[in-house]
Amino acid sequence: MILTNRPIDAWYTSCVGTIRNSMTDPWLHFLGRFDVDVMGKWTRMSRLLFKGLFNNDFEKNGRQVYEDHYRAVRTLVPKEQLYEFQIGEGWEGLCEFLEIDIPDFEYPRVNEATSFKDRNRLRYTQATKRGLPRILTAVVSVTGFLGAAAYAYQRFWRRR
Repeated sequence: MILTNRPIDAWYTSCVGTIRNSMTDPWLHFLGRFDVDVMGKWTRMSRLLFKGLFNNDFEKNGRQVYEDHYRAVRTLVPKEQLYEFQIGEGWEGLCEFLEIDIPDFEYPRVNEATSFKDRNRLRYTQATKRGLPRILTAVVSVTGFLGAAAYAYQRFWRRR
């Protein structure tokens, strides 16, 4: 088993600045109502995940859950079957543990905050494009209904 390890404060700060912030973004939740197949499922899954893992309070429980998880893994997995991968370490130790050759390309760094935020911006853009027809349909429908109601009020009830 590979346990990706990083200092708890760095992990916490990263989670607050990326995952938690995206989960509390009102635009994202609004889009989830109109892009139900993708963004809607993601927002529901994220809310359930954070509610279940952190008892609905990441700020209060995040660090303790992190420490409990690492303690549980270290207790349950035999030492010879556990590799604690340190963020930023690269290929060497990981490949040695897996008993495979070191690849001839640089170790990827795709989960850094900047790339996470870039991927989220792309997801938001795609979700907006998918959800926009539904948003516009809702706006036109509500506007049409309100217009018809105003007309009916003017035409039939106001004259009385």
